[in-house]
Amino acid sequence: MGELWQIYQRLTSGNATHTEKERLLELMAMAENEAEAKAILADYYQRVQSRDNLLTIPPDRLNMIADSIFLADHLQPIGIAQKTLAVDTPSAEPLSKHPDPPVRRIHFMRTAWVRYAAAMILIAGLGAYFWNSQQTSPQSQAGIDSRDPVQNDVLPGSDKAILTLSNGAKVELGPELEHTITDGSLTIYNKDGRLTYGKSDEIGYNTMNTPKGGQYRVTLPDGTRVWLNAASSITYPTAFTGHTRSVRMTGEAYFEVAKNAEQPFLVETGETVIKVLGTHFNVNNYMEEGPMRTTLFEGKVEVSGRGYSRIMRPGEQTAITGNGIEVKTNINTDQVLAWKEGKFYFEQDDLKSILRQFERWYDVEVIYEGILKNRKFFGIVDRSSSLSVVLELLKNSDIKFNIEGKKLYVQSD
Repeated sequence: MGELWQIYQRLTSGNATHTEKERLLELMAMAENEAEAKAILADYYQRVQSRDNLLTIPPDRLNMIADSIFLADHLQPIGIAQKTLAVDTPSAEPLSKHPDPPVRRIHFMRTAWVRYAAAMILIAGLGAYFWNSQQTSPQSQAGIDSRDPVQNDVLPGSDKAILTLSNGAKVELGPELEHTITDGSLTIYNKDGRLTYGKSDEIGYNTMNTPKGGQYRVTLPDGTRVWLNAASSITYPTAFTGHTRSVRMTGEAYFEVAKNAEQPFLVETGETVIKVLGTHFNVNNYMEEGPMRTTLFEGKVEVSGRGYSRIMRPGEQTAITGNGIEVKTNINTDQVLAWKEGKFYFEQDDLKSILRQFERWYDVEVIYEGILKNRKFFGIVDRSSSLSVVLELLKNSDIKFNIEGKKLYVQSD
């Protein structure tokens, strides 16, 4: 079995890495692999068609997908004839600074079967696309129609936060606000959308708050790295002393904890405490999203609260409810970490849960007009896209969106 088929099998089993997906597209674009590439596309199309009618995408729609904006971030020049179009959609590297006005590049491939290959990779998880699982027409499934586009627009969130120092002073943070902050004898460095702490023996407490439409990073005094999502906060000491390293948080954060077996790291979120020695995990504690969820990626943690405790293993997700600790295994970690990587990732999500994420990231208020049908959506799309671009992907025959200032009206027929 050649390299092409080996990577394809890893792709369809869900085990292909980002590098392997790019390599697959590269191999399928080579003239000497055309016969194999077409056989792979035929196999993949049959797989898509057999998935309980969830995705019914004929070849002409695959061609449209491959020619669409969703190829923007993943298809680089690979030695075949292309043309490039620039559009004025913001493009951003997650949690980073942009010195120049961003421009998104879209690559259009002229070879039809290569376009289908690109679309296949998109569907498999590389690109940005939405399917409405309750719609059966190719028009609604493709998320592209001929109706008027969403009116008005809202720019995406960016790197911004407020730091409250131990003396109560508040400091506005952002990539364009790079400077050194002094808190007593402590020096804090603000650069590239991230705070870094210097050494200090004085113990005070700092709090970082991200607003709606904001995100930020902080490297704590012990070297632990924290990514903070929109509408979140973390409170931490300016020096870790004693037997534990303890922080408090709300909202959502991803932690890469510096290892120190002699000083366990504690994350407190209301009634729940997460105890770690050194590991990578994500905590989603948005009140509107239900019970707090902890997802472990590496290492081992103990989650406890309301009289229950659980030692977690990598790939598990826990939620503490009134009945104890619920544990899920084989979690889609790409979906959990999508926000950190600058993506929205939806998998069988309903429209209201999707729009709650948009509320936090675009800092808008969603107002519903009419009763929404129970539909589920699949999709991956850049958080650097403006709100109108993202909403275009969600429109279907009976849902319309209208933006008025910071209000998003959702109209259902």
